[in-house]
Parts: sequence; structure tokens; C-alpha cells
Amino acid sequence: DAQQAKVEEDSVRIEKEARETKIIAEDATRDLEKAMPALEAAMDALEKLDKKSVAEVKAYAKPPPLVMMTMCAVMTVMEKTPGWTQAKQELNDVQFLYKIKNFDKDNIKDGTLRKIEKYTKDPNFTFKAVDSVSSAAGALCQWVHAMKIYAEVYREVEPKRNALRRAQDKLEAKQKALREANDELKRVQDLVANLNKQFEDSNTEKETLQKTAEDLKVKLERAGKLVNGLAGEKVRWEASLGRLDSQQVNLFGDCIISSAFM
Repeated sequence: DAQQAKVEEDSVRIEKEARETKIIAEDATRDLEKAMPALEAAMDALEKLDKKSVAEVKAYAKPPPLVMMTMCAVMTVMEKTPGWTQAKQELNDVQFLYKIKNFDKDNIKDGTLRKIEKYTKDPNFTFKAVDSVSSAAGALCQWVHAMKIYAEVYREVEPKRNALRRAQDKLEAKQKALREANDELKRVQDLVANLNKQFEDSNTEKETLQKTAEDLKVKLERAGKLVNGLAGEKVRWEASLGRLDSQQVNLFGDCIISSAFM
């Protein structure tokens, strides 16, 4: 009973921790979702880009100011030297769009984020303004803004995600311990049930043996009375046999005497 009470108490406590962990997860997810509209819009715009779009940008010998600003911002996010020479080198890489679409946005450094703000705070650095000059550059401008928004939100969310991971690890360990405790409790309960069954079977057998013993006792008592009764008959039978023996001895003489009177 004490073991079962402890398991039930642990179960209630772990259920409470599971609810608290769920709240942390929902909170972190809710914060992260703030960045998703901008990120999804940027990724949708990037999906429309192809090699032709990239070729359009790198074809500039001297790019327009907004295109130059956009490519410098992209280089800053990628932690490359912000300039047209470096930008053209990246644009010539056949993996450029893949790198942009699969960029490791979770690990943008604080220093990089501060440098990006130089561009994102510029009132001219907007998707609409850049897109009016170059649709490909407009999509990249949108991507830069999305990376900044995501990085800022991620910094708010990351402590919560770390707390969530710790809570989940702790909860998982406790749930495992609870499962083991439940298994042990079941083993003990099965053992107790088995012992109770053995006890009940023993009691049943004991009652059967007691009834058999009582029946035998009654039979023995009856047999004793019968034997005692037969012992009295033995004396009477022995006396009868004695008389018969005596009569047999006198039988011949009695017959001669009887014949003399005839």
C-alpha cells in the first residue's frame, strides 16, 4: 500500500510537470511564430528565383545603389566582405541559391546582427523600393529583413527552448522512473495476489482436511462401538459353545437312557 501510494503521488507530480513543460513549449512556439510570416514570405520570394534571376543581378558592371546595398547586406548576413567583388564571386557559385535557402539562421552572431541593422534601418532598404529596380534583388532584400527578424526573435526564444530541453530531459527521466516504479508495483501486486491465492487454496485444503478428519473421527467412534458390541457377543458365543460341547459329550448316554424308557 505504501509503495502504491508513492507511485500515485509521483504520477500526480509528473503529470503536473508535463503540463508545465507543455506551457513552456507553447510559449516558445508562440514567440517563434512571430518571425514566421516574414520568413515564409522571404522563402516564397526566394523560391521564385532561378539561375536567370541570379544572372540578372551579377550582369551589372556597376549595380544600382539599391542593388549594391542589397548585395552588401546579403554578404553581411553570410559573414562575407560587403562589396561588389565578393558579391559577384558568391553569385557565380552554382550553390548560391541553395546556400541562401538553407542558411543557418539559428546561429547568426550578435556582431553580425548589429551590422545587418545598418541596412535594415535604412528607410530606402525596403522590398518595394529594391524590387522596383530588380525583382531578384528585391527577393534578397526581403530575405535579409527576414533573417534579422528571425535572429532577434530567436534570441528571445532560445532561453525558453533551452529551458524546454532541460524540462523535457528531466520529465523524460522522471517518466522513465515512473514506468519502472509502475512495473515494480505490478510485480509486487502480482506476487501478493499469487500469495493470497496460495493462502486461499491452503485454507480450502485445510477446511477439506478438517472435514475429512471429522468424518473419520465419527466413523472411528462408530467402529469402536461396533467392536465393543461384538466383544460382548464373543463371551456369549463362548458360553454357548461350552454348553454345546457338554451336551455333545452327554449325547450318547442320554440316547441310551431315552431308549430304555421306550
